[in-house]
Amino acid sequence: MNAHINHDLPLAVARTCTAFATSPAAGAHLADYQKVDRLLDAAEQSIRQSFESAPELAVDRHLRAVCNLLACWTINSARDVAWNNSLLLWEVRDNPAARELLCDSLAATAALAGRMLLVAV
Repeated sequence: MNAHINHDLPLAVARTCTAFATSPAAGAHLADYQKVDRLLDAAEQSIRQSFESAPELAVDRHLRAVCNLLACWTINSARDVAWNNSLLLWEVRDNPAARELLCDSLAATAALAGRMLLVAV
């Protein structure tokens, strides 16, 4: 989800808006985008638990509210940043140098977050 949210999602929003001759700020695009946040919130716990071992599941049962709050906050916060990056990509769509710098930054951010997720605790 890291690469999708931090890199692919902003690019997809800007490309989709270009393809449909609209802008991210037009109409109900933001409201539609935020509907996915609610779907992710609803699915996150069952998806996370499908990857957990028995001891992790036991801990999860005791700390469910805290885990859900932190996981959803993180995903939703990342999606908020992705939306802002979509708006920024839209604004620089006609400036190749600025667009390339922003796309490079999105890729670097996704790579950094991915490396941080792999760090053993």
